[in-house]
Amino acid sequence: MTDNNINWDATAFFASLTETNKFAKAHDFVFARVSGLDGFEEVLQQLQSATAIVAVSDIRAHIILLCF
Repeated sequence: MTDNNINWDATAFFASLTETNKFAKAHDFVFARVSGLDGFEEVLQQLQSATAIVAVSDIRAHIILLCF
């Protein structure tokens, strides 16, 4: 592969995966886009009603969090 600039939308990928994956659907996984620590605090509150949360940060560091 000679192209080092891969344009992959992690947010769209994990949102779609969370919505369509049989295991995620069966266990009520929730997708969340997170912006910084404030957004992550909101996601932690969602854990009270969700089995697990797939959270993707939209900041430059491209952090992907799986919270159970």
